[in-house]
Amino acid sequence: MSDNNNRNDAVLHQNKPNPFKEQTTINFEIINTYQTASLMIFDMKGTLLKTFPITDKNVKQIIIGGKQFKAGMYMYSLIVDDRIIDTKKMILQK
Repeated sequence: MSDNNNRNDAVLHQNKPNPFKEQTTINFEIINTYQTASLMIFDMKGTLLKTFPITDKNVKQIIIGGKQFKAGMYMYSLIVDDRIIDTKKMILQK
């Protein structure tokens, strides 16, 4: 058995639409055996702006409202069991 068997236990997808104004949807896939998971939004300086805990194992997406942030570019990361799965960029237009 390989130690790499859990490397593909989660996937973070690009938000759609991107860029967005009103709202955007971030889809992800996580195996159901995780202990903790969250989606974190950062500004381009790396400052954490908002954390969305993923407590319902049936939830596979988070919708971000454009009114939550100022116009600009942001990064979002999927964290599963204290491991960064992936980080992507999104652009909010006003």
